[in-house]
Amino acid sequence: MKPLGIGIVGTGNIAGGYARDILTHPEIHLVAASALDPVRAASFAEAHGCRAHASLDALLADEAVDVVVNLTVHHAHYEVTRRALEAGRHVYSEKPLALRSGEARELIA
Repeated sequence: MKPLGIGIVGTGNIAGGYARDILTHPEIHLVAASALDPVRAASFAEAHGCRAHASLDALLADEAVDVVVNLTVHHAHYEVTRRALEAGRHVYSEKPLALRSGEARELIA
C-alpha cells in the first residue's frame, strides 16, 4: 500500500515534532510544507526532506498531498481547513476546526 502524502501548513515550532513523528509511521510520508513566510517553509522543507510551496494554493495543487496537517494559528484554521476540504484533501488538526460553532458545523457538513 502506498503511504499517504502529508502536507504541513504552518511551519512554526510544533511542525518539527510532527515531521519527526511522521518518520515513525510507514503508512504516511511527509511530501510538502507551506507557510506564510516562504523562506521559513523552504528552510523547514530542506531540514525535513520535503517540497516547499510558497502558498497554500500551491500545496493544495500538489497531487502528492493526500492529507493536510493544519498547524496554523487558531484564527486561520477555518479558512485553511475549508480550502483543503474544497480541494479534496483530508485534514488533520489538533486545534479547533474553527473559532465559531457555525463555521465548524459547515466544515463537518
